[in-house]
Amino acid sequence: MPVLARTLSFTERMYLPIVKGLFFTFRVLFRKHIVRMYPEVGIPRSAATRGQPRLSQNEDGTVRCVACGLCEFVCPAYAITIHGAATERFIEREPREFEIDMLRCILCGFCEEACPKEAIYMSDELEHAGPTRAEHVMNKTQLLRPISKMRERIGFANNIYNRWRKDPLPVDPKINPANAPAVSPIATAVPRNDPTMRPLDAIASTKTTR
Repeated sequence: MPVLARTLSFTERMYLPIVKGLFFTFRVLFRKHIVRMYPEVGIPRSAATRGQPRLSQNEDGTVRCVACGLCEFVCPAYAITIHGAATERFIEREPREFEIDMLRCILCGFCEEACPKEAIYMSDELEHAGPTRAEHVMNKTQLLRPISKMRERIGFANNIYNRWRKDPLPVDPKINPANAPAVSPIATAVPRNDPTMRPLDAIASTKTTR
């Protein structure tokens, strides 16, 4: 099939269309930015941000996790690896090793939803980069975060998961601005002033011996 050669016009032979393109570039160069200048300007974060999972650490430095393995079981990406060990604390078991491969993690939040001890939560930490795969496999020490830094996410998650709880946890409007629990909290004999405190925590805090 013959190909017809197109004859260039005088302006095209003089490369004048380039000047037209440069004029357009300089015209929009000083306009107000309509995109976020990442990474100089970070991504907005809130309690609803579902970033990388982290382990919540009690104020006394202990970890809430009891190494039950539910988060490892429900993880669709097989990103979590747990090796449990016995402990003399009230919970009897805790993870000796807890690893999450962040290159496998798909940030689905199943681990947060399945955890019966409210030990793992999705944080607002999104960026994680490095030249090797090994540094993306985070161990227990790297995953631990003080519970005081995760209260906003914990309150938000309690509000979401109340719909499936037989005994819903209270929702603090200061922590969760939405303040729209799916179910009204049920009054119990155990005081629940802290939205991150479960009935078992209140019992354990008063129990000195096993």
